[in-house]
Amino acid sequence: MSLSGGQKQRCAIGAAMAHDAEVLIFDEPTSGLDFANMCRVVAVLNELRDQGKLLFIITHDYELLLRACTRVLALGNGRIQRDLPINAGTLPEIKEFFEKRARPESATPCSPANGVCQQSGSRRPAAQAPQPVTNPAA
Repeated sequence: MSLSGGQKQRCAIGAAMAHDAEVLIFDEPTSGLDFANMCRVVAVLNELRDQGKLLFIITHDYELLLRACTRVLALGNGRIQRDLPINAGTLPEIKEFFEKRARPESATPCSPANGVCQQSGSRRPAAQAPQPVTNPAA
């Protein structure tokens, strides 16, 4: 028996829930999931938030951000560079922030300006680039 990507993600979240921690950190919890499974993961994350858990979600998934998060923290050089609540007034800035990081052709490879390193067609975070971090419980 093998599990789908969505089932594996929900199992990982379930394991984190079993520890009954007050603070949970999720690194790309919807990576590689289709929309239906992303929505299932979002439902679990929202349930955790409703239980009073503090969630930090590291993501490049704008759809996840809109459905499960209440603010965006952009980190860089070991500090919070931007702290934006998610609302109608900040959505254009947040969207631009995510779009800039999704266009590696707009900067040179491994440039902190775009937040990605390109090597052999793969993408990975640049060491000094700000990375979007979300905290839906704040």
